[in-house]
Amino acid sequence: MTAVTTHDPEARNAIGDSGRVAEQAMSQPATHVSDARVLLVDDEPSILKSLARLLRREPYDVILADSGQAALRILDAEPVHLVISDYRMPKMTGTELLEQVRDRFPDTIRMILSGYAEINAIIRAINGGAIYRFLTKPWNDEELKLSILRALEQQQLLAENKRLYERIRLQNEQLVTANERLSQMSADASLGLACAQSLMESVDVAVIAVDSNNLIVSANRRAREFVVRGTCDPVGIPLNAALPPDLVSGLPDAREATARANAGRLRQGDKTLEWRVNQIGAIDCRTSVIMIWECV
Repeated sequence: MTAVTTHDPEARNAIGDSGRVAEQAMSQPATHVSDARVLLVDDEPSILKSLARLLRREPYDVILADSGQAALRILDAEPVHLVISDYRMPKMTGTELLEQVRDRFPDTIRMILSGYAEINAIIRAINGGAIYRFLTKPWNDEELKLSILRALEQQQLLAENKRLYERIRLQNEQLVTANERLSQMSADASLGLACAQSLMESVDVAVIAVDSNNLIVSANRRAREFVVRGTCDPVGIPLNAALPPDLVSGLPDAREATARANAGRLRQGDKTLEWRVNQIGAIDCRTSVIMIWECV
């Protein structure tokens, strides 16, 4: 349904009753521009009346104003998607109006309707970005209607691009926030790991972690004291190659340790040592933690 309305008393009188009543729904379904509002601005009532009659069955609302000042009041009061203004108007020309529309309502598409006498001024306005398109007087009815539809489609495309840009901007902000949080969590985890490593180094218990291939993946200070001489860093070395034979022989195979046989005692020289094996993780990627300490 197309509503032709005006916010100016003189323009309202000029249009007459037939121009301002709502038309019946069109036989064709409403297009994607059916919710759009088109503002027509001209100081000549006869021009407004002709345009209103021409566009009365188009799939958008038509609003009329008889001056630039009246047009700005309408724009302040409600959203407008397209403004078509006559160039030659008293007090405020069409280009002056559309320059203000560009600055104050940048999402509104702007078109000017004029004769060729003002072409130089209009070209300057087009080059300055104030005007989307120039329509000539007298106009071709079908060309005018098609130009309006194309302008509204352009406005819709710009609005969709803006919406997508805003969505991407918000997503980027969320990603930045998430990355900052992950960085903080990583820093906290690193600090926690450093504290744990410091604690492991300070205890008087040998702690050796062995992977499913029986390779040492970590060893604390006390564990390194049991390592075969000449082996500076046991990480990556098989357990039975890093530890002395008498110590290895007293330990169960870490890969086969069960809940029933995960602790015991062994002799190393004149010392009695206790040991415990704990399994961590799933069977296919299990880590065995061996703890050894001297009996008191």
